[in-house]
Amino acid sequence: MAEQLQRQWDLTVLRITLDASPVSPVVECQLALNVGGVRVVRGSWSAALADFGKVGAGTVSPVLNVPPDLAIQIVGAVEALDRERNRDLIVWLQLVPPFGYLGAVPWEEALQPRLGLPILRLPDVLPGPTVSRHPIQIVVCDLSTTEKGDPKPLQITAIGTAMREVAARVPVRVHLFVRHNRRRAVRAELKNFGLDVVAHRPPRHPTLSEDEVLSAPVWLKWIRDTMRLHDVDALHLVCGSTFDPERSWLDFGEFTLRSRAPRPWAFKQEVSLQQRLTATDVLSFAQAIGTGIVTFSSPNGQATDTGLRMVADTVGARLVGAVACHSGSKDPEGHALTDAYRFLLAEPHLGIGPPASPALMLYCQPQRVGGGAAVWDAPEFDSAELVPVSFADSTPEQPAWLGVAEQFFAQQQTDILRFKTAQSSGTGSEAAHYWAGVEQALSLLKGVIEQHLDTP
Repeated sequence: MAEQLQRQWDLTVLRITLDASPVSPVVECQLALNVGGVRVVRGSWSAALADFGKVGAGTVSPVLNVPPDLAIQIVGAVEALDRERNRDLIVWLQLVPPFGYLGAVPWEEALQPRLGLPILRLPDVLPGPTVSRHPIQIVVCDLSTTEKGDPKPLQITAIGTAMREVAARVPVRVHLFVRHNRRRAVRAELKNFGLDVVAHRPPRHPTLSEDEVLSAPVWLKWIRDTMRLHDVDALHLVCGSTFDPERSWLDFGEFTLRSRAPRPWAFKQEVSLQQRLTATDVLSFAQAIGTGIVTFSSPNGQATDTGLRMVADTVGARLVGAVACHSGSKDPEGHALTDAYRFLLAEPHLGIGPPASPALMLYCQPQRVGGGAAVWDAPEFDSAELVPVSFADSTPEQPAWLGVAEQFFAQQQTDILRFKTAQSSGTGSEAAHYWAGVEQALSLLKGVIEQHLDTP
């Protein structure tokens, strides 16, 4: 889908691939224009994977960087191209799978300060529906811990700054999910920014079955159960991470479930669970609650964002929507985060441009940057197939489950089109029958939903 998007929108793309066939793997970079659906290569470079940072057994949290010589060559080619263009240039990073841990490399940090241009990452999915809802419902899940003597969490201050900017234009409600002993302090900090904040209480033990306690990611279940009657427009996760070259994860820390004592004189029971969430867990959760925007932030004192960037990159490539990863150490006041939310939550017709900051990794659809009109209609698919399914016009007060349904349709549509793209490569007839059945089932399901909404 990334190839389809860059041709459809005439994007300037830095294409990054990993050649693992040699004894020493090589990273190949190619800067290309897309003009009228035709790719024009403006430069090609390569560097050894080892030059990006030491990663191997026992490397708990590696520091990754773009090799200086490679960065200089890329910057020079982009600057030359920028001088030729008669419109504002945006550089899109396309990471071609499989690319290992290259998604965790801070490309934006290495290139953006020298270029002064927005650098965005290109997802591998088609755009989903864009629905305007008020108030905007934002879920903030903060699992960070403050340093001793520091009552104000760094990331909460940045989030408050960003939300205040958004709330100046449209109504915003922040749903806060934090540790029991920090709920009041974090809520008070956000309220200082003049925000409408709802601080939710953690669940009690008797509400979960034994199987759920042992297997479910408890934080996400808590959010899902609490927000089941609400639309979720954006999800912001503040948590630590652990890097693994194969499968990094988020450290949600230890979560304590408290149960009411059966008698006034009895002791309260507590169950402590260690939670780890992979990119697949987060992606499934985002689709389940129907949100199209997910933002990741590292907590105070996090030595490096490498693991967080790798999780965010995996989610961003596959989520129908937008994904941002914010570095609080590089943007402590939250200015870059403010620009990101201003861009992602604005109406496309307002023409608000994307943020340009080394503190941000941002996946989004070219449609959002282009204002909703493609530069060139790609011929691979029927144009009707590219129209996302939306039920927004069916009812003035859209129930929360419709947002989930729209995300589901968008993801399935992307999978179908990805299959049709691969058909020319010799895909078997069995797979063709399967996806034809999926397409038919989606059509029937869409009709059932529309009939349900039309029923008074």
